[in-house]
Amino acid sequence: MADQTPTPMPPEKPKPTEAAVEKPEKEKQGFEVLEKEAELESKREEELIDQLAQLRSKMVNPPVGGVTSNQQVQLDSDIEQRKKKIIENFVKAAAAANFEEKKVEHIMHVAERYIRKDYPDIADEIHDRVTEEMNKKS
Repeated sequence: MADQTPTPMPPEKPKPTEAAVEKPEKEKQGFEVLEKEAELESKREEELIDQLAQLRSKMVNPPVGGVTSNQQVQLDSDIEQRKKKIIENFVKAAAAANFEEKKVEHIMHVAERYIRKDYPDIADEIHDRVTEEMNKKS
């Protein structure tokens, strides 16, 4: 006769709860969303870079025509007005600080940033005007 001892059943593995099943699924969806957002952001950046390149090419090679030259004149005028306003604001700031050495140094340091941004004329004009105003005050 065969041994009639019952063979032990392997212990049942606990079934994963719904929350445990949903968590990896949610993480997977979260990663997919992040990947899509990163992809969209990359596309936006590429579009902006393309637009910038187009604008630069238009500035370098403007189309020929009367309207364009009028627009260029207007643009040049706007740029000059903005430069004057920037310079005036720096001079006013120096005057408001009673031309204290540290304040003027700071203003000149900020003005030097315009050199790095390809506007050396702004920095030079700020320096000249602040120096001129300091000399008037003395």
